[in-house]
Amino acid sequence: MNSSSIRSAYERGRWRDAARDAIPLMALFTLVLVAADAGVVQALLAGTVGVGFLVMRWRGLGWGRGAILGAIAGLAPLLAPFALVANGLGCAGPNCASWCVALCASGGLVAGLVVGMSSRSWSALVGGGLVAGLAGAVGCWPMGATTVVGMGGALVVGEVVAATFRLPGGWRVR
Repeated sequence: MNSSSIRSAYERGRWRDAARDAIPLMALFTLVLVAADAGVVQALLAGTVGVGFLVMRWRGLGWGRGAILGAIAGLAPLLAPFALVANGLGCAGPNCASWCVALCASGGLVAGLVVGMSSRSWSALVGGGLVAGLAGAVGCWPMGATTVVGMGGALVVGEVVAATFRLPGGWRVR
């Protein structure tokens, strides 16, 4: 075997492993999209999360670790609006905007803190933040653009705060 065929087999294996890792995430998004009677924008956001997760897992190192962190942390802002609706507090009535924005921002803050505290490199921090932010946008999109902006801002704040207090010596760049 020459080195190019070995490298090709290696890369195919990495893509296969990344695709295997992405299947549960995409199954969850499919369930969420069906349950929410989602629109085109949510489906596109979910597809973007899936492709981003797949590429980061294929890339490996900090990006791959960050993708997994982001997928786990992104569950908070993804599922928080559905928990609100399931408890009968849905977005209806005079306080709709405040409930929805606060809930999505809280989910984003939790996701940012989880990613920031768990990341060990810049690539894991950025990759995890991207996956968590896009996952949260899928859940918060029906509440309006303000909720998505609130969730994204809270996610960044959570990451910065957690990263600042976690590693006083600085980040390792990989």
